[in-house]
Amino acid sequence: ERLALVQKTIDKSTEQISKAMIGSVQKVLVENKAKKGDNLFGRTENMRNTHFKGDESLIGQIVNVKITDARANSLMGVLAI
Repeated sequence: ERLALVQKTIDKSTEQISKAMIGSVQKVLVENKAKKGDNLFGRTENMRNTHFKGDESLIGQIVNVKITDARANSLMGVLAI
């Protein structure tokens, strides 16, 4: 019961932080193609999973991504030019 309460508090905090990132431009290390769809997958400097469209040649690079949406366990974005 106590663990569930702690986890719920952490989840709420994580959600608030992720939603606050919408509209910002984040540096993302591109790790691989996403498991689903044709997106790429990477992590922000604060380790948030991030999905966005881009060419596979970006894998291994750090790119700027504008965050457009916050999902339960990840962020969605577009390459920032």
